[in-house]
Amino acid sequence: MSLGKDSHILLNGGIGCLWFLLWAIYIKRNPASDPRISAKERAYIESSLAGKNLREDTKIPWKLLLTSKAVWAQTIVTIVDAYFSFTYMTQIPAYLKDILNYNLGTSGFLAAIPFLLFIILTPVTSIVSDFLRSRKILSTKTIRHSSRVPLRTIKPASVGATTPGIVAIVLENPITTDA
Repeated sequence: MSLGKDSHILLNGGIGCLWFLLWAIYIKRNPASDPRISAKERAYIESSLAGKNLREDTKIPWKLLLTSKAVWAQTIVTIVDAYFSFTYMTQIPAYLKDILNYNLGTSGFLAAIPFLLFIILTPVTSIVSDFLRSRKILSTKTIRHSSRVPLRTIKPASVGATTPGIVAIVLENPITTDA
C-alpha cells in the first residue's frame, strides 16, 4: 500500500482531527459540567477556587513584553524552527524523488523519519534533562536555555532536536550502490 508523497500531510491532518474529537468529547469547561469526576473531587476543586476571580481584568504589560530580550529570542527561535521544519516537510520528498530518484511512496515515508525520530527522542530528552537536574549536573536555567538553542546539537539537554541536523548530513552524502 502506498500513500504517496502527501502521506505526511494526510497523517498530520488526521492526527489533528482525532485530537480535536477527543478534546471535544472529554474536556469540560469547569468541574461542575464534568460527569467523570466524583462529587467529593468536584467539591474539593470548587472550594480551592472559592473567592478567586479567575476572570480578573488585568492589564497586559505590552511594552515590557515587546522590549524583552527573552521574548524576542524565543520568537526568533520559534520562527527559524518553524521555517526549517516546513522546509524539511516540503523539500525532502522532492529532493528524494528528483535528485535521488526514489519512488514517491518511499520518499513520503523517508521524509517522515526525522519527525518520527523527533517524537521518539523528545521524551527521552526530557528524562535525561530531569536526571541532569535532579543530580545537580545542570541547573534548571541551563536546561531551559539549552533546550531551545539554535545550535541544538551541542547541548546535552536537547538530543531530540538534533535529528534534522543528522538528516541534513545524510542527505548531503547519500549512500549509493554505484561503484
